[in-house]
Amino acid sequence: MSLVHQIEPLALAGMRPKDIAVRLGASQDYVRAAMSRMRKRGVPIPKFEGGNLSRTFDDRGWATLRAHAERRDLSVRALIKKTVLKLVEDDLFDAVLDDGEG
Repeated sequence: MSLVHQIEPLALAGMRPKDIAVRLGASQDYVRAAMSRMRKRGVPIPKFEGGNLSRTFDDRGWATLRAHAERRDLSVRALIKKTVLKLVEDDLFDAVLDDGEG
């Protein structure tokens, strides 16, 4: 089976490009390009947010995150993960977002 044909079922199952690349021994760029071509052909491959948080926050945001993480002896990534898990566990979306959607 060709590499592209191995990528498609994994991508359709929701596996991230990075994980597909590791599993199949391919480059992430190759996997992303193959997934892009599949989408153009109409295959319903889900889109994934990049794992790079560096573009998500400005300098002030990073400083705030670092300060809160340091107070808890956590990395910034661990703080973000812990925060999101708590948000989901306690269903705090309405309280945090205050967007009138709840």
